[in-house]
Amino acid sequence: MNVWCRPLDRAPDDRPAIVLLASDAVDEGALSLVGTGSEEEGIPLVWGRGEGDAVALAQKAARRSRLEVGIGLDGIHAAVTLAKFPGERGAYLRESVAGPSLRWIGQAAACLVKGEHLPPRESEAEGPRPSPETSSSPDGGEDALVARLTRMVMEELAKERRR
Repeated sequence: MNVWCRPLDRAPDDRPAIVLLASDAVDEGALSLVGTGSEEEGIPLVWGRGEGDAVALAQKAARRSRLEVGIGLDGIHAAVTLAKFPGERGAYLRESVAGPSLRWIGQAAACLVKGEHLPPRESEAEGPRPSPETSSSPDGGEDALVARLTRMVMEELAKERRR
């Protein structure tokens, strides 16, 4: 694994990083893929082991992260959430686990840290993306919803940090 992705017990306590908690069903190769994604966005990631489903692990991880962003992997699903995201709503993002999507999970978590839009998935990057204005969805499309939710969450985080 690279220096951007290291076990929790070997990471400096004072270094801000995304925290990833994974069940024992997840191998280190999968952890490395998530770490590669966060590294590509310039945000370090530390990982550890835990018990529970992906959402519960992500919630625990977000509370441990100085950046307040956590990832959970349970061998079936991956979840990304923020420490301040309402627990009863689960996770900000939940996906099935597959190779390329694990790298994207790391990128998405890093983009949440930076307050940026989620990156396109590899399959989306190959072709043109529909704009929110041309979407058939009455509320402006998935991109508009993600942008609005990201903006709301980042505004709440900024308010909390000022307190």
